[in-house]
Amino acid sequence: MVRHLHQHSQSYQYRSIYADLLASPCVRLLNATGAVGCSAPATGGILYPVGNDAEFKELLSSSTLSDTYMAVLPLELVTRSNIAAARASGKVSGFVVTESKARDGIVSHDRACPDCGHAAVKGDWNPRGTGLALDDLTGFPMFALFNSTPEMQRSLASVVSAAEQNRQRKFATPPLLAAELDGFMSGVDTAGDCLRRGMCKPMGGQSVYASYSKDWKDDRAVVLMTATLDGKALFHDLAQGAMGNLAGVAAQLTAAAALAPLDVAKWRRHIAFALFTGEAWGHIGSRAFVRDLAEYKCTRPHTEPTAGCPYYKAACAAPCVQDDTFATAGLTPNKVSHVIDANWLGGAAPGTAPLALRVYSAGAGTLAGVNATAAFGANVTLADPARGLPPSPALAFLDRNPAVRAVSLTTADGAYPAEYATEYDDAVAAVNRTDTAATVCAAAQVLARAAANLASDGAAPVPVANCTLAASLLRCLTGAGAGADACPLGLRFQSNARVSSYASVAVYGAQPGWPARVAATFLANATAYTRGNACNATVPCTEAGASCVGGTCLVSNTHYHLAFPTGLKADPETGRWSVVPGTSEPAWTESDWDRTALRIYAVAPAGVQVAELLVGIAVVAVTAAAAWVARKKVKLE
Repeated sequence: MVRHLHQHSQSYQYRSIYADLLASPCVRLLNATGAVGCSAPATGGILYPVGNDAEFKELLSSSTLSDTYMAVLPLELVTRSNIAAARASGKVSGFVVTESKARDGIVSHDRACPDCGHAAVKGDWNPRGTGLALDDLTGFPMFALFNSTPEMQRSLASVVSAAEQNRQRKFATPPLLAAELDGFMSGVDTAGDCLRRGMCKPMGGQSVYASYSKDWKDDRAVVLMTATLDGKALFHDLAQGAMGNLAGVAAQLTAAAALAPLDVAKWRRHIAFALFTGEAWGHIGSRAFVRDLAEYKCTRPHTEPTAGCPYYKAACAAPCVQDDTFATAGLTPNKVSHVIDANWLGGAAPGTAPLALRVYSAGAGTLAGVNATAAFGANVTLADPARGLPPSPALAFLDRNPAVRAVSLTTADGAYPAEYATEYDDAVAAVNRTDTAATVCAAAQVLARAAANLASDGAAPVPVANCTLAASLLRCLTGAGAGADACPLGLRFQSNARVSSYASVAVYGAQPGWPARVAATFLANATAYTRGNACNATVPCTEAGASCVGGTCLVSNTHYHLAFPTGLKADPETGRWSVVPGTSEPAWTESDWDRTALRIYAVAPAGVQVAELLVGIAVVAVTAAAAWVARKKVKLE
């Protein structure tokens, strides 16, 4: 979720001193055992440009640089060792981070193996991961300025220009330009502590699920098509997850459109879609969904808004659930026979042809009993089952139902591409490539074919994916042309900021993020089982259960699901959150804060400031002495 700078007083005095800039802060998250990320009160320093390791070491070791500095450096220099050295030096108060300049040594800030604790995940899928995003960096502020939006470009240009001006003045001739980073976070200690003090909120947001069937109450199993809506980065607002996550969402939506003309609801198995948020932080979305499928029971119907359940209209007050169709329509973990996940889709070398697709599998007998070539097509490589799955929502279903057959479709050859090792490389520029769009369309074809074959036992005709639609959805989800030309059904991204796939927080009444909104709108249209009259903002739908989608009243089995960590619980009376005692489940929360800000101001070097202070003291002393002499003279007269 994009954060905006705190609105400071716009007095003449303030404007004459400070220039506020838009930037993306490193912020604090907390779990059951501690905190990760950044928190620091307003901290200033003279802007100092650093282009490489040698210049960084020069800053730390120089005997002529005696002030406090704010290092302006590229992403590849944001390492655990450099942060430790900066803190130990006492002369670098924080980092202003710009985009990478070099590819050598580039790393991810996520773990090397995010899900290695799971039996179905074998080896490091993210081999360049350092885990820095999971370090506690309290007391050391970091803000990122990437060339991503017009406003961010202006902020970046201002900081780079100011730092270069300081270099030209040899960091000695006033006036020098300094930056103040204000990133103080209210939440401290652990998730339990900050929730008890009311200083943080559960991570998560709205997931989406849909089906061509009105319900799942018969004895037919469910083929569940999944993908991930969110991404992870040290600077949360800059996480796009374009190829890592949103390309998979685009592929699943395109597959949904390809299956729509077929008689899907009458096949041997149901086909459903579930797109989850919060997956980057312990699979919050998929774990919450599976928990509710298995354990949900309404103990008190909703009648009116209360402190524990503030909705005006909801399905249940205890627990507070706005929509419980997943339960009333008969979906349970044991009804899910197959999970087909769309994972990383994209690769290294730009081209025009689709990249090679691979299927990784886990679960009961992996793909035993499935004609894999018929199900997925001859152009898909079936990976060795011993390799297991990449990080995937399928893991949550395996935990609840070991009999499920889980597969993940991806272009990753045993690991995510090294060329996109950082979370910030996985961005709009990648999805604008012809080969990425072609790969998403090829993946959609494979996904639709697999779903049709598994649901109909091979009796269904081969669905055909629309490649133009796939490219349009990919641009729409990532904001690469998110106007009327890219987004279907009248959707439009109403912001000047870049699309962020960061999950944000889960609160009652939370609005869906942009990827979730696109997914829900598109799936409602693709899976609708009733189409009614035309509609718009002034002509609402009158049919029971209908929604206005793309100018038509539709009735569909498409719903949002509020995802919050399964290691947290809400009191149904007060609505206050707490950590489940003794939990080993994810309990991630995001700290509250009053403001985050990066501002530039002019300052003199320390030596000049001391001289100015001494001169000021001397002037005051002389003035006081003159006043004393004058007063004595007046008394004598």
